Amino acid sequence: MGLFDAVVNKTNKTVASKKLSSKNKKTPKNIIKKNNSNKTNKKISKKIIKKVKLDKESKKLISNKKKIVIKEWVKTRVEGFDELLDKGIPKNSSILLSGGPGSGKTIFGLQTCYFNALKGKKCMYMSFEESIRELKEHMKVFGWDYEKVKDKMELVKQEPFRISRYVEGLLAKAKGELLEDFNPKIFPKNFKPEILVIDSLSAIESAFFEKEDNYRIYIEQLFNYLDISGVTSYLITEIQQEFRNFNTKTGVEEFLADGVFVFYNTRRQDLKERSCEVLKLRGVNHITRIVPFKIVDKKGIVVYPEERTFNDVEGEQ
Repeated sequence: MGLFDAVVNKTNKTVASKKLSSKNKKTPKNIIKKNNSNKTNKKISKKIIKKVKLDKESKKLISNKKKIVIKEWVKTRVEGFDELLDKGIPKNSSILLSGGPGSGKTIFGLQTCYFNALKGKKCMYMSFEESIRELKEHMKVFGWDYEKVKDKMELVKQEPFRISRYVEGLLAKAKGELLEDFNPKIFPKNFKPEILVIDSLSAIESAFFEKEDNYRIYIEQLFNYLDISGVTSYLITEIQQEFRNFNTKTGVEEFLADGVFVFYNTRRQDLKERSCEVLKLRGVNHITRIVPFKIVDKKGIVVYPEERTFNDVEGEQ
């Protein structure tokens, strides 16, 4: 208040100026402190400034995410599967749907999108392999009428090489700096989903042939972007069909994901059985054993959480 009064009052102005001059007097200690400060400021590069901003934003997002996890849960709405989980999937989680060829990953993704869309959730199924026509044909087999949910469920076809070229361009432009304004090129302009299925990370990886480092950068940025967007995502990835032996090619996907659901299609002599398990789901109590499921005509995947697989039965004999 004294500084404002000094503008009007000359006497106060004199007193204020003396105080200021005393305060700003350059003692040796002040000079050393100021010089050290200037040197430190000069050493701070643009890259470090960006990283500090990113770290602060990440902490804020993690804090917000924890609050959301406590309040809201998402159901897969796949018959029998939600019984494997305590309350459901924490909203804004990223889940890997992993399994060998023909294990039921695509059906699971389409099924959770379709039945959540029937409940009014905005869903998107993004394919990097099959066409929209093929996806609709899959749905017809199980009696899922796309016309009923077309306002809530978006089917999108993307080209994986478009992603790899985009990332290469960004990295060339960044020249070692942190990537700014990253956009994974997956969301249409006028549609932001609550539930997203990406089919598949394996197809995207194939577009980064002999450029694994670039793929890792893209995946890390993609998971960060999904976290910021608030979407609950299912990311399909193909693994070697080995019972109880899970690993993706790079290992980065399962590290970044909040959850991993694994689908098996195993054979013992003349018997063939489909089964699944919740390998991990952060912050959620869930059934840890492998349980059988069937793909039923006009219905889709049906999981039997109370039953045991024949591998479990054989193990007891």
